[in-house]
Amino acid sequence: MAEVVTRFEAYARARAARDSLLPGARTGPWHEQRAFDDLQAAVARLRDGRR
Repeated sequence: MAEVVTRFEAYARARAARDSLLPGARTGPWHEQRAFDDLQAAVARLRDGRR
């Protein structure tokens, strides 16, 4: 469960950075997609472990 929370926080930070007012803090859509993919994988591992 802790991994899912950690991955969700990383995804939230990536999303916020995408829309940042500071140009130096902005990230590309690939960074957000990578964080989302990591989150999905963590959720899948959690789901598989509970069965």
